[in-house]
Amino acid sequence: MRYCVACLVVLALVVACSEAPRADRLRILLRDDISSLDPNQEFESITDSVLFNVYEPLVTFDKDLHVQPLIAEFWENPLPEQWRLHLRKNVRFHDGTLLTAGLVKDLLLKLQADKDLESSALLNNIQKIVAENDHTLSIHTRKSYSILTKLPFIYITKPARQAGTLAGTGPYKIDKWEKGKSIRLSRNEHYWQGRPQFETVEFLSVPDADQRFQMLMEKKADIIYSVPPEMTGRKLPGIQFVRRPGLGVMYLGFNLRLKKQNPFLDLRVRKAFHLAIDRQTIIDRALYGNGAIPTQPVAPAVFGYNPELPPPACDLQMARKLLAESGYGKGLRVRLDFHFTRLHVARIIKDQLARINVEIELNALQRNSVYEIAEAGMSELFLVGWDCSSGDATEFFEFCAHTPGKNYGTGNYGCYSNFIIDQIAESTSTMISELDRRKNLNKAATIIMEELPIIPLFVEDDIYAMREGISFEPRADNEIRVQDVTYAKR
Repeated sequence: MRYCVACLVVLALVVACSEAPRADRLRILLRDDISSLDPNQEFESITDSVLFNVYEPLVTFDKDLHVQPLIAEFWENPLPEQWRLHLRKNVRFHDGTLLTAGLVKDLLLKLQADKDLESSALLNNIQKIVAENDHTLSIHTRKSYSILTKLPFIYITKPARQAGTLAGTGPYKIDKWEKGKSIRLSRNEHYWQGRPQFETVEFLSVPDADQRFQMLMEKKADIIYSVPPEMTGRKLPGIQFVRRPGLGVMYLGFNLRLKKQNPFLDLRVRKAFHLAIDRQTIIDRALYGNGAIPTQPVAPAVFGYNPELPPPACDLQMARKLLAESGYGKGLRVRLDFHFTRLHVARIIKDQLARINVEIELNALQRNSVYEIAEAGMSELFLVGWDCSSGDATEFFEFCAHTPGKNYGTGNYGCYSNFIIDQIAESTSTMISELDRRKNLNKAATIIMEELPIIPLFVEDDIYAMREGISFEPRADNEIRVQDVTYAKR
């Protein structure tokens, strides 16, 4: 989206009539609304960033993705297949109910059994759970398993006294959700870590980037989450940008289901697409330099990243040769499904693939429609991404590369299947040696880049905009923890 000069002039003028800052209220602008009030229903970045402040897991990650205690004050690993977690005392849900090991056990078993929840896949290696007493929970796995890296994504909830709602233990509780518009949180006055700074926190859904910046200039908001890259080159009075290298890799995914006349079942076609794309042009033109070229499906900051894999080359001559060998030298027509906010990227891909006689039909979609269509097998080619928010590449291979089934491969929308990848995905979490785990994950990354079930395109920087007086240090997982935001009184 172009940011016109006239718009900048208007933004500069509105500051004079802006709202006065309020230290007791925080307003954060999102590009979209949350998808659910249940934090365990699906993994979705905007939803997670909001509900992250309402519900808490047993253990959590710090801003650099190191495991830290939270509701579980400490833990023991007396046997390779047993984890004993000691829960904090006097932690209460928002409705006043005291948290106990029994309540946590019941929730985990319920989540494990509900295969419609994405979080269920994280618990598939648990054999049994025992509440040893009110504050001690023992989790037994089927084999040696690093359960601690999974627990930060399981939020502890219980049915609230108001039917149809959930209570959490976090620093804020949900006041009101207006679907498509906003969600308002209020301070949990009895939060176990102490009274939070802000009385209310509002997350507003504002799809238009120009409008989000206008609201920030008018001091009607404090933080913009997920700033479009093209905005970062503007010098706007009273606004500061904060960046951090992202964990997510955007990629092209192929439908690899067995069906007649599916060109992508031929590795030569996938390689031709891979060689035809100039990633640096995408980063320069669509991301305005706010990104990096990936060599594999995970970002450099993720554990298991393979430093030996070379950067992708752009070789149009070889791409044309491969298409000709596969029988598509005279041309190929395919539809590309993508979220409408990625239109600029999609247009560049369309132009680049046209150079090897591939005609792309662009299909811009709303919300989660891209994933729904791809999961149903109705998408030939799709532009999506995956954030390894655990900081561990095992996550990608379990969710996006493992053959779908057995609680694995829930994000493997192209139905890619490789027995070695499946073995690596299932075995890596059971390994004690960090060196062995790294070797396993490096091997998996190499296989993916040889077989190309997906084509990594770019690693995008996480960018935020803040008004003066607001201080916020971004986290590696791109989530906004309100407790990390401070307001300097003037």
